[in-house]
Parts: sequence; structure tokens; C-alpha cells
Amino acid sequence: AGATAETAAAGATAETAVAAASTAGAAALALTPFGTQVLQALPHVDLRICLLQAGASLFASIFGFGDAVIAVPLLAVLFHFEATQAAPLVVFVTFFLTAANAAADVQGGIQQEAGRWSTSAAMIGGAACGVPLGVTALVAVEPWAIRAGVGSFLLLYGVYDIFGSESEEMPASEEAKLASVATTIPYGFAAGFLGGAIAEPGPVAVVLGKARGWSPPTLRAMLIRFFLPVQILSLARFNAEGLLSADIVAQGAAALPLVLAASAAGTTINRKVDPEAFSDVVGGLV
Repeated sequence: AGATAETAAAGATAETAVAAASTAGAAALALTPFGTQVLQALPHVDLRICLLQAGASLFASIFGFGDAVIAVPLLAVLFHFEATQAAPLVVFVTFFLTAANAAADVQGGIQQEAGRWSTSAAMIGGAACGVPLGVTALVAVEPWAIRAGVGSFLLLYGVYDIFGSESEEMPASEEAKLASVATTIPYGFAAGFLGGAIAEPGPVAVVLGKARGWSPPTLRAMLIRFFLPVQILSLARFNAEGLLSADIVAQGAAALPLVLAASAAGTTINRKVDPEAFSDVVGGLV
């Protein structure tokens, strides 16, 4: 009976988060400066892209990050999206996914349990400097150079995650010290740069979490807390560069129902994942 009640509570939390994010999505769509153009573009969206983003979002909800790692390359290969189209689309959709997950975490007390607010503040401060440079690189640098750099980083990280030694979890009190906070800022900067350039701040943030031995629930909570402001900053920069077009917003808005349903399912699965299996799967898939 207790397990049944817990499952029902988790389902209710996920449904509440999905409803809140859906309402927020509708409000955001209405407030966009090209709302009428977006509504006119909705009948022309590609359902296959919606399904692709839902699958990527399911993965991200289970493991805390990775939707862009999956979606951006597939958008390029299968649908011939340029990086300047794929990154804004992925960030637009992921923003609402992150908002849904954050709402569920707050309601379930997960964010409060994770703590480490000084670490999050340092990461966000670094990202605030990194995101504008990342978007500038997205517009100015040759796409192959960005792909080569990011691919090399992901490969090295995946090998490190699978074969590297496990770190003991650093106490939250230690992370609050000035030295730990100072060493966090460069991670935030690098993650923000990748967030602006390829819509994926996750790998660098995961490296930090692994180095400090965060448990899977703590890692996921910290990623969600970090991603939300990074995505807001990225969307603002995309809009300033003219990359957030009506067609991109319409395609993202059409994908939201499927993405939010996938998010709810992924959140439930995440709570049942074995920590050691979690680590190995993340490294292998990266």
C-alpha cells in the first residue's frame, strides 16, 4: 500500500509539473514578439522532429542531461538543420523540460535536499560570461570546428567516466568554502560556452559533479538548477542574434506536449535507477 501511495504521489507530482510547464509554454508563446507568425507556422511543423525531441527529452529526464547531445547531431543528419537552427530549437524545447523537472523537484523537496547553493551560484556566474561567447562562436566559427572540439571533449569525458576512479562525495560544507567556489567558476564558464554554442552545457557540469562525487539524485538536481538560468541566457542571446525565428518557435511549441510527457516518464524512471548503473550508462552513451 505504501509503495502504491508513493507511486501515485510521484505521478501526481509529474502531472502537476507537466500542467504548469504547458501553461507557461502557452503564455510564453503568446508573449513572443512574433506570436501571430508562430501560430501561422504551426500547421507546417514536422511531426518526426517532435518525436525525435521527445526521445531525446526522455533520455535527458532519466540521466539529467543529454538531449542536445542526441538531438543536435540527428537534426543535422536526418533533417539537414544547420547548427544555428538546431541549437535555438533544442534550447527552446529544453527550457520547458527543465522548468517541468524543476517544478517536480521543488514540490518533492529534492532541490532542498541537494543543497550546495554557493556551488550553483558560482556555476551560474561563470556561465553568464560563457553563454554570450558561445553564441558568438555559433554564429562566427565554422560548424566543423565546433563539432570537432565538442566531439573530442565528449569522447575524452566518456572514457574518463567509464574507466576513471570514483571520487568520494565532497561534503556540502566543503563546497561552500571560498577555494571550492573559486574553482567552480571555470566549470560554469565552459559549460555556459557550450550551452550557447551547441545547446548542451551538461557534459562540463557532469565532470564537476563526478569530480566531487555527487550522488545521482544530487547530480540531477544540480544540473536542473544550473540549466534553467543558462537556457534563459541562451534564448535571450539567440533572440538578439535573430536566430529564434517564428518557424523555430512553432516547431518547438508543437513538440512540447510529447516532450513534457516524456519528461514525466523519465523522472519516474530516474528514481528507480541504480547509482552504479547510472554512472556506467552515462559514460557509455556520451
